[in-house]
Amino acid sequence: MKLFSTKSLLMILTAAGLLFTSSSAFGQRRDRLPNGTPEQIQAVVNMMNSLSVFTAAVAEARAGLATATFAEVKDEAVIRQRAEALREAEIALAMARGEAFARVQADPATRLTPEQIASLIRNEGEIRI
Repeated sequence: MKLFSTKSLLMILTAAGLLFTSSSAFGQRRDRLPNGTPEQIQAVVNMMNSLSVFTAAVAEARAGLATATFAEVKDEAVIRQRAEALREAEIALAMARGEAFARVQADPATRLTPEQIASLIRNEGEIRI
């Protein structure tokens, strides 16, 4: 007995991949910025918001790779192409995140402490407000 068609299964797996890339998937909690001033918190929120295009591109590339991986007929060329697209999207996100973080650190009013930076790293660059 076949429970799902291949097409249905691909749609389910793609949707699951998109959920897992979301920071709020399944109630995953982010930490608050430890001892953050209002200026620091706003700067980090602005930084996170400025990266939304890049994080969306990573999620889309990850979903594309999942779709290629679970295709009915394995096509190594497509899998490699989608993996390369994900790599490029991750690099673009990392570079943009580094530039945005440098702007936060350049301002004495928003400069983060080592403890706050460690919290950002633990939470993949996001905080809970």
